Amino acid sequence: MKFLSRKLGELGMIERRAIPKALVPICKFKDPRSGISCDINTANDMGVENSKLIQAYTKIDDRVRPFLYAIKHFSKQRRINDAFLGYLSSYSYVMMGLFYLMTCDPPVLPNLQALGKNRRI
Repeated sequence: MKFLSRKLGELGMIERRAIPKALVPICKFKDPRSGISCDINTANDMGVENSKLIQAYTKIDDRVRPFLYAIKHFSKQRRINDAFLGYLSSYSYVMMGLFYLMTCDPPVLPNLQALGKNRRI
């Protein structure tokens, strides 16, 4: 992770922090042009699958993406979205938001995992 952090610095990324001893080792950084904060891990293939799942949910209803961004923004502004510091991760907040959208009445989203692996929306 420290090597990755150095390379990201060479590419101009700022606020880099390697966290090699986390449950899933990550490198945090910020893109100075967009202001977007990012995490990268290299040891967890589930991260890619989780990202695909979130993307699939955002394609179902146009309200999902801004709703999830609002949740992430809210938790980030209050500095309560850092698992390394003992808070929930940004991903956890997104999952709670998706769960709410699946269980509110009427539901906004179906539970894609319950639909089965071979079925597509």
